[in-house]
This record gives sequence, structure tokens and C-alpha cells, in this order.
Amino acid sequence: MKNTKYFAILAASLSLTACSNDEAVLGGQNTAKKGMELKATLADEIAGRANITTGLSNWTFEFTENDNISVTNSAIDGEFYTFKRDTESFTSAVAEVTEEPTDWFAFYPSHEFDLVYQAGDAVSAANHYGMIGSTASATTGATGLEIALRSQVAILEVAYFEEDGLKLNVKSGNGWVTALSGKFDAAGEPFFDVTTKSEAVPLLSVTAKGTYYVAVPAGIKLELFNGETAIRKTVDAGLVAGKHYRMIVGEPRPAGSYGTAMARLSPDSEEETPVSWTQLWPGGPKFADMNVGATAVTAEVTLNSEKKYESACFGGYYTWGGSIDKDPNSEYNQGNSELVGDDDTATKLWGSNWKMPSYKAFSDLINTKYTDGGTRVENYKGIQGLNGYVFKGIGEYAYNEIFLPRCGYYEGVDQRAVGVGHYWTSTSVSYDEIKYLELGNYAPKIEDESGYLSQSVRAILAEPISGHGEAIINGQTVIKSWVQLWDGGPKFATNVAVNPDDVMGYFSFDEANQTGKDFIWGENWHTPSKSELDGLHTNNYYSDYIYIWYTQKNDQWGFLFNGRGYYYNACLFVPVMYEASSENGYCQLWSSDINSDLSCGSLLLNYNEYGSSVNSTGAPSTQKQLLCPVFNGTPCEAPVVNPGIGIGTNNEGIKLEGEEWE
Repeated sequence: MKNTKYFAILAASLSLTACSNDEAVLGGQNTAKKGMELKATLADEIAGRANITTGLSNWTFEFTENDNISVTNSAIDGEFYTFKRDTESFTSAVAEVTEEPTDWFAFYPSHEFDLVYQAGDAVSAANHYGMIGSTASATTGATGLEIALRSQVAILEVAYFEEDGLKLNVKSGNGWVTALSGKFDAAGEPFFDVTTKSEAVPLLSVTAKGTYYVAVPAGIKLELFNGETAIRKTVDAGLVAGKHYRMIVGEPRPAGSYGTAMARLSPDSEEETPVSWTQLWPGGPKFADMNVGATAVTAEVTLNSEKKYESACFGGYYTWGGSIDKDPNSEYNQGNSELVGDDDTATKLWGSNWKMPSYKAFSDLINTKYTDGGTRVENYKGIQGLNGYVFKGIGEYAYNEIFLPRCGYYEGVDQRAVGVGHYWTSTSVSYDEIKYLELGNYAPKIEDESGYLSQSVRAILAEPISGHGEAIINGQTVIKSWVQLWDGGPKFATNVAVNPDDVMGYFSFDEANQTGKDFIWGENWHTPSKSELDGLHTNNYYSDYIYIWYTQKNDQWGFLFNGRGYYYNACLFVPVMYEASSENGYCQLWSSDINSDLSCGSLLLNYNEYGSSVNSTGAPSTQKQLLCPVFNGTPCEAPVVNPGIGIGTNNEGIKLEGEEWE
């Protein structure tokens, strides 16, 4: 089978074709038989390389047709033959065998080649993948040559996310790297010497964001720059030859999808420490990067004197709603309820900035609609015994990830091994059935368990359930309120269905579905997507935490959506459009989606003798419907107006802005 040279990156094989050069004959002292064959193989450290550095990418290298290798021997005094790849081996029509056995040396892709201005793709990286080798013993070459090549460079996978262009300059010592040149040391062993210049010449120069592959010298200390700005530097020993390193230049994560919040990490101290959090999908929960009770995100796993697994990243093991690590009395909350406030383990231990994830938060985490679904990993980041699951975002959130260790659980006095991980949610489904996330040697899943079991807690940021944001109406800046009803849910405007005159209005799909600055309230708001509206019609106890009533407020009949648990004080009122009475009424809210039958997406709210129903539906684009904007900007302070109106609980004091709600 014909070999090809390629990089397999992220399991996707890319076939590469090397540049074809005319064969150059650089002398020869013998008049013996001309024409030789070279069988070049790859040393084990090249051919078998996989799961390199981060474990995110695999790659291999093989030769392809028209590759060149420069070959010399100790008898021709620094001159070189060019051998060209053809099918299974390399051949040279002019290379000459020697009269006496001698040592032969090979340099790929040549004995001298530039590293500057590489193209940045996998083909270019392969064509600059400098290797050397020599025959195992002296030979005349009459029966051909066999040489195993070993790498002298490393490959940088550069993910570039800035705007001003990347000029990757590489410094070695006091000079800037430009080329590799084949040399021999005092013992006669071949090596590539690094050529440097006093002025920087980029190894890679690109203007667009993207992922690029660059060959750089291995085994020497390097300093990497973007133009004149230092990026990174290696240790004194440099990069390991044959390895593939991933490097990020710029910030790949969306703004607002990562940050820190203060937490009280020690139960015995009031001192607070910043804890990092990460968001894995737009509008999703902001997961802490470590467990409650932990002192580190990652740490070595050890066995204590009782042969129990321990790690600084495992954190505590708590009964449901408990705050004592491995509580010997197994005191825990009971009841068909959602943990809120001081009943919540994360809030109790870390403070009001944090809370336990709801069932929905964890069920969304393992849903491939929002994340990669989770990948089981062993020895995370090279730490022996640290096993668990990595969850990554998708799309523009692909560089966001969290790690949940499989740190076992605690039952009575028996701590279990690290083969599984159990993480509480804040959600119970019956008197003593609590939802938890289970991680093992299988796909992540949500299970039920009694609250007396001591399990891990991974907190999420306890964000405000309501707030304010600027809107542009009739060219004027107006402060509007929003409310959130579930973990990671959209920030619905509390003043629904308004037009530019700030009164209840009806819109066609085209009018409602403008974007950016053209949206009815400006770029801080948008028409809700179908998925954002769908949360309003899952009236299921442990799914979206929404109560729905058909009720009357300020002489207006409508639908009241009330959150549960942590969101119990948040409520949204949507007035009906037609047939408003205590017996019936309905309305439709626009979404920004188009249904599969090409009708325009909307949410139908209906009430009749059979009760309330809320379902996704479709409508002609010309139909007039209500619009409930969703906030996507930066929250601002509330205006000092009408202090008697505010977010209330249940049927009290529902926030309804606008002149029609005085």
C-alpha cells in the first residue's frame, strides 16, 4: 500500500503532498556504480506519537511521493545526494556506492531549509518537519540504504483569536530563528543547527483568526513573540522533539462566559476567596470550576492510611442540604421541595453568591444540544489517578470547559473508590427521592437517591432573578425591567407586548424579528428564540420550575408564570389578546424561529374550561401577535420611579411597567 504523509488532527486525517523539487547532484568522488535506493523509516518516537500534551489532538507523520531527502556519507566530504520519494522508497539516479564501507547520513526535508513564512497549514508543517538519521552500521550502499529518521522539531498548533494579525517571531538566545542547517558534532553525529538573525523574520504571518500549524526547533530554549509582544517561553531544555503542542493566542472564550465570584471556602472563617466559574452555552448556568469543600481545581489523588481515596480537588461529601463533611449523623433535608437559601449546601458554605445546580442545570449539562455531552478522561492533565468527566461547550463556546472528578461518595463510614462520581442537584421529586448527576464508566445520567447519602456538590453562580436594562424607544433611552424564571433561562422583559409608543401592541413576524439596533427596543434586547420560549410551557415539577396560572391583574386577564425554588419570587405576566374573561382567553407570542413547515414560530397561550395550556405553534408572517423582548445587554441600576411597583411573590405586586399598568 502506498504511504502518504499526513497529520491526523482531532481524529480527522488530512492527506498532505510535499513540494516537488528538481534533483540536485552535489558531486561525488567515486566512479563506482551509480543509482541507489533508500528505505527511510520513522523512529518510534515519531511514528507512534499520539495523545500529545493536552490529549486534545492526535497526529502521525508518513512520507508521500516526491518528498526529498538529502543524503551524504563520510567519504564525499560534505556533498549531498538528493533522493526522491517514488512509491515505497527514495531513489537517486546519480548517487554512487563507496569503495569501502562508510557511514551514511540523511536529512529531511533537506540538509538546509528555511523555517520562516510557513503557510500555517498541516501540509506546510509536515514539509518543515526536520528529521535526521544514519545507517545502523557502515556500508558501501551497494544493496541500498536503510535509515531510521528521528525528529528535530516540534509542532505548534496555534489557535489565534485576536484582531490585529499574528506575526510569530521565535527567538533563541540573542537571535531570531530563521532556518535549520545540517551539521556534525565532534563525535561525527548529525544534528540540525539553528540559524538565527539579528532582526526578526516571522515563522508565521497571518491576518485572520484561525488554527495554524508551525514547525519550530526542539531541544533549545525558545521565546515566542507576536511581533514585539512576548507570548510564551519554553523551559531551558526547550520543546520535546516530535511532540505536538497546543497554544492559544488571544481569548477564545466569549465575553461574559467566564469570571470569578467570592466564596467563603473555610466554614470556620469569614474570609472570602475568588472562585472561577465557566459558562458552557449562551445563557447557561455559570458552573464553579471546583467542588464545594475543595481547595484546588485539580490535585493528585492519594490513598490515606485507611486506604481511602483523597484529593484536594474532591471537596466535601454532604447529605442533601447538609453542611458537615461526611456527617456521622446523616442529618439532611427531607420533603418535596427545592433547596433555597440557607437550606442549600452551596449557599450555606460558600455564601450568597452560590447555590446548588437544579435538575435542569445538570440535565442541560449532559444534553448535546448545549454541550459535547461530556467525555470520560483518565489522569486528567497528567495527574495520576485523577479521573472524571470533562464537559465542553460547542460552537463559539468550544474552548469553555469544566472538569468534574469521579470522587466517589460517602455512606456511613465507607467512602467509595473514584470509579464513580455523584453530584447533588437542589431538586427533590418526592419526600426522599433527590435528583443527582451520576458519572461512571458509562454515559452521564440523572438518577434518584435518598438524601442521607453523602455526595459531592458543584455550585453554580446565584445570579439575580431580576434586573434592569436600557432600551431605545422612539430614540429615547428608557430603563426596562427583566426577570429570569429558571437556571440559565432568558431574561424576559416584565413589560411584555409593547410597541414604540410604549403601549400594548401587536406585530407582524417581520416587525418583531428585527435584530441588533433595528430591534424594537434596540440592540440590548431581542425576540426570544423557540428554545427560550419553550421553557414557559413545560409545567413539570423538576424540569423548568414553572407554575402557570390564568389570573387577573389590574383588570387585565392573562397568564402568570411563576418560578420555583430559587426563582420562587420571580414572576412574569402575559396579558391575553382576545376573549379575555374569567372563563377563556388566549394570545400568541412571537419567537424568532421558522418552523419546519415554514410557518413562523410562536407560543400559543390558551385558557378554557379545561384549564391552561401553553404550546409551541406556527403562524403566518402577516399575523399580528404579542412580543415579549429578552434582555441580552449589560444590566444597569433601577430608575427611582414608582417605588410601589416591584417583583412580588405569587399574586402580590407583579411587576408590570408601562402607562397601562398604573
